[in-house]
Amino acid sequence: MKEQLNKTIHKLAEKLKAAEEAKSYSTTVIYQTEPEKSLRKFREGVDIDNWLETIRSYISLLKKESEKVDMIMNFLDHAPYTEVRFRIDRSKATSSEVLDILKKTTESWRVS
Repeated sequence: MKEQLNKTIHKLAEKLKAAEEAKSYSTTVIYQTEPEKSLRKFREGVDIDNWLETIRSYISLLKKESEKVDMIMNFLDHAPYTEVRFRIDRSKATSSEVLDILKKTTESWRVS
């Protein structure tokens, strides 16, 4: 009986050691840096492509989709803010949806 208990303890100790070794190899560290460009409010006349590139680098640091949408909305001037606000349900909107609306809006500004 004692011998069987020692074998079980030994097997468990080996499994624990193997699990700890596997855990140390699977640890991933991710470093996020601050975006290099400063971000200004988006308004008519601003180059949409550069602004989108910059806002994407900023929102990539955020985890929740609602935080991403809020950040985008905070960096919109009055006209684009109003345009987006009436086209989305803010509680369900995604950052991609908001950025697509902005892209389409600027295309209509160019045509006008």
